[in-house]
Amino acid sequence: MENRIYIVVSFFAALSWTLLSPDQALATCDYGRPEGVHTHQLAHLFFIISMGILIYRLREKKPPLPPGWKFIQYSAIFFILWSLDAFAVHFMDEQFNIIQIKIIGLWQIKINDCFNNNLLKFFYYLARMDYLLCMPAFIFLYYGLRSLLKENHPDAAGKGQV
Repeated sequence: MENRIYIVVSFFAALSWTLLSPDQALATCDYGRPEGVHTHQLAHLFFIISMGILIYRLREKKPPLPPGWKFIQYSAIFFILWSLDAFAVHFMDEQFNIIQIKIIGLWQIKINDCFNNNLLKFFYYLARMDYLLCMPAFIFLYYGLRSLLKENHPDAAGKGQV
């Protein structure tokens, strides 16, 4: 019983500390130069290849796949698009410094590029919204896993476990 109380008190102490001493919540992190960026970029490439292999393996199955696997396949497609997007953003702003960002105010930034190309700036701005690709990937993954769970354990679906 004492162990549970200690865990609960520790959790609420950590939560209170987090809420009462906020710091900047940065959406992307700056990796150490140059090894961190290269390693992170290789991880994106590895993830893209892994998701491609998953899609290939699912498509080569001859009997029709259950609907859950179709959702997981769509998830893999969106994960590939997300990782390509993140790879391009890292390439432009961290690896080769093609894009420079200047924070003007709380809700304003200035995007500069070395080519003075408005199309490149627009592409970079859209590419930074990578959550538009990542969220559908997680939603498809959720529905795929939920469908597979319902298929394999029909009793679990009705008891609030899904």
